Amino acid sequence: MNLLKRFTTRIKHYLWLVLALPAALAVIGFLVPVGAMPSSYQAQATVQLGSYEDPIFNETNPVILMLTNAPFYQQQLPQLWAQNEQELLSKVEIRDLNNRLIQLRYRAPSKEEAKNGAQAITDAFLNADRQHYNRREKLIDQTLSQLEKEKAPAADAAAGTRFVYKLQSLKLTMRPAQQLEQVSSSGASVTTLSSKKRAVLGAVIGMTLVLLAAALPEFIRKNNARGAE
Repeated sequence: MNLLKRFTTRIKHYLWLVLALPAALAVIGFLVPVGAMPSSYQAQATVQLGSYEDPIFNETNPVILMLTNAPFYQQQLPQLWAQNEQELLSKVEIRDLNNRLIQLRYRAPSKEEAKNGAQAITDAFLNADRQHYNRREKLIDQTLSQLEKEKAPAADAAAGTRFVYKLQSLKLTMRPAQQLEQVSSSGASVTTLSSKKRAVLGAVIGMTLVLLAAALPEFIRKNNARGAE
């Protein structure tokens, strides 16, 4: 009973603080502008590497090395590189999914930016791959055309036939890299409280601090009493 009486007396004595602190924090919460916290989104695309006997574009490790270093972006995506420079490399992640499959991931503050970035990088790689594929295909066609025009000696006819068959078979099995699925994104934005909710929260925090301050002397008194015993 004495505890409650002392607590009530203390509250009445500092009534101005009891009213002022919650009100002040409520006003601060209402007036202070709080910008939206940065969102984090990640977009990803799955790419199957090509197959046309290219030691760089057809092998997973060289492709990952290429897509995680600056020269590729400086050459293939100069505008995106100019906007981000070295920071761009920290936004890109390439994963090896085995069987010549890679997953390209791109992080950005907005869902649209993440998807656009992932698609732009994917398109740039596919375009570069297509150029290498076309050069390889053109070389095979030129070689086959040249062999058809030339008349090999009888002794070399069998070897020439085998070579032609090998080139024709290679051409039939060749394929460029391709994107297996549309770019998908994941992530969630973090929004702020409204002014009214921040005001209510400020008032609650203020009242909590006042009650804790009023109760603190009783805890100190109780501990001192135990120490005296």
